[in-house]
Amino acid sequence: LTRADVKAITAYVRELQRHNGIN
Repeated sequence: LTRADVKAITAYVRELQRHNGIN
C-alpha cells in the first residue's frame, strides 16, 4: 500500500464509523 492508499482507507473507515455513530 502507498501512503495515498492508507490515507484513502483511513478516510473511508472514518466515514463508516461516523455513519455508525462510533466516535
